[in-house]
Amino acid sequence: MSSLVFAYPILFQEDDSGLMLRCRDLPEVRLDLPTGINRVRLVPVAENLLDLVLEAYILRGLLLPRASERQAGEIIISPSAAVIARAARHMDPREIRERLRTQPPVFWDFLVDNSDMGSQ
Repeated sequence: MSSLVFAYPILFQEDDSGLMLRCRDLPEVRLDLPTGINRVRLVPVAENLLDLVLEAYILRGLLLPRASERQAGEIIISPSAAVIARAARHMDPREIRERLRTQPPVFWDFLVDNSDMGSQ
């Protein structure tokens, strides 16, 4: 997976009954649409849907699932910067580092309150 911490693979699949969006990592990301809709126009719809689902996880205090590797037919969708910032504030800085698989950039220090972490 790339270093995008909150980017998830989403399946865009079309058949005779219509077009469906699914995310293996977030079952709540699910949308069925009629046929004839342009796939390019669905990318912002998928981004908004991902934002809503991640916001619900954050509000309920749930851990965000790790994104799995992209499979055939899936595209990687990332939520808005505002949702990423809110999600990062609810994560342990060590988990962010682990997900990034590298030392975090300086700006993570502004997103994550380390005051109650003690010395590490």
